[in-house]
Amino acid sequence: MGIYNLRERLDSFFLRDHLNIDDADVIENKQAQSGDLDHWNALYDFLDKNSLTDPQNFAFVQTQIDLSNFTDYCLVQMFTAHDDWPQKNAARARARLPAGAGSG
Repeated sequence: MGIYNLRERLDSFFLRDHLNIDDADVIENKQAQSGDLDHWNALYDFLDKNSLTDPQNFAFVQTQIDLSNFTDYCLVQMFTAHDDWPQKNAARARARLPAGAGSG
């Protein structure tokens, strides 16, 4: 007997096997598990300094993250009253592409 954590582990193996991504920034609980935090910090800085009511700013953010997926993720966390989110148990990944597109 034991306790099982029934979820996929977001790591380089998962990204390669399921999404065909060989090089990625993988961030878990605000720490880089692979890659670095540079892109994430730049995106957070952009969001902090720019209004998303400006269509150009919103369009830029859409090139950086999958907003539909992110919205679904946030709704599930809020609906289930996930009490230690987003401070803990939060993981995200981004393919390391020159254009910077792609995340989860």
